[in-house]
Amino acid sequence: MTDEESIPGSSFRHGRNIEGYVAFEFTRRNLRNLLSVAYKNVIGSLRAAWRIVSFIEQKEESRKNEEHVVLVKDYRSKVESELSDVCASILQLLDSNLIPSASASESKVFYLKMKGDYHRYLAEFKVGDERKAAAEDTMLAYRAAQPSSLTEMKS
Repeated sequence: MTDEESIPGSSFRHGRNIEGYVAFEFTRRNLRNLLSVAYKNVIGSLRAAWRIVSFIEQKEESRKNEEHVVLVKDYRSKVESELSDVCASILQLLDSNLIPSASASESKVFYLKMKGDYHRYLAEFKVGDERKAAAEDTMLAYRAAQPSSLTEMKS
C-alpha cells in the first residue's frame, strides 16, 4: 500500500484534499518521533545504569573487594542483557518494517540514522568481535543514510 492509498478516503489521489494529506504526514511524522523518543528514553536509562555500574565495578576492582566485584559484574551482565534486548527489538522493527516501507527520503534517513545509533549503543558495551561487528554495522547504517540526506538537503 502506498502512502497515497493509505490516506482515508483516498481523496489525495484526486487532488481534492491536500489538507488531509498534510494532516496524515504530520501524524505519521509524530508517530515516528514518538517511537524514537520512547526507545530513546528506555535505552538512555539503561546506558546510564551501565556507565554507573561499570564505574562501580572498576572502583571495587581497584579496592580488591572481590565479593562486591562479583555482585556488580552480575548486575552489569543483567543490564547488558536488557540493553541487547532493547537494541535487538528496535533493530528488528527497523530492518523488517520501518526502513523498507519508508517512501519519503526524510523517513528513510531518520530510520537509518536510528539504526546506526542503536548499533552504536551495542558497540559501547560489547567486546571483541561483537563490538567490531556493531561498530561496522553502525558505519554501514550511517553511510546508507548519507546519499538520501544529501538529496533531501538539496531539495
